[in-house]
Amino acid sequence: MNQKNQGKRVFGRGDLKVVLLMLLNEKPRHGYDIIRGLEELFNGFYSPSPGSIYPLLQWLEDEKYVTFTKEGRKKVFSITSVGQAYLEEHKDSDPLSTRVAMFNASNAEETKVLHEEIQLVSEELFKVGRQSMMNEEMKVEFLNLLKETKLKLSKLIDQS
Repeated sequence: MNQKNQGKRVFGRGDLKVVLLMLLNEKPRHGYDIIRGLEELFNGFYSPSPGSIYPLLQWLEDEKYVTFTKEGRKKVFSITSVGQAYLEEHKDSDPLSTRVAMFNASNAEETKVLHEEIQLVSEELFKVGRQSMMNEEMKVEFLNLLKETKLKLSKLIDQS
């Protein structure tokens, strides 16, 4: 995966199951603990929804990579020997290990500030986008701003 494609998805096909297995290899976890583990692993830049995690856990269970025990109303997932073999086979797959290393090497506080700023800009973009739909002049100006911003971001990526 080249750098231009890195922004499209956090995980490529199959990468997330490797990360889940990595987390479960550390210790058994329930679903929300897995979500928190992923947030920590990526310094808050990736926070999956339960709708993306639970179906994958079900798939991992169907494939015999994980099993679970019930603790009250929670399912606590554990990696199986089949899952450990799969993890061993795929743990060094790139670009996943590169991305995990990148997030682990980053300054957590700086990453948090950057994440917050991205969220604030995103909120403003949507607010202005909605408002521009009612004003043709504003819509044209907003579309030009988006095109210029995209071009500048592409140039930043090309410089790295």
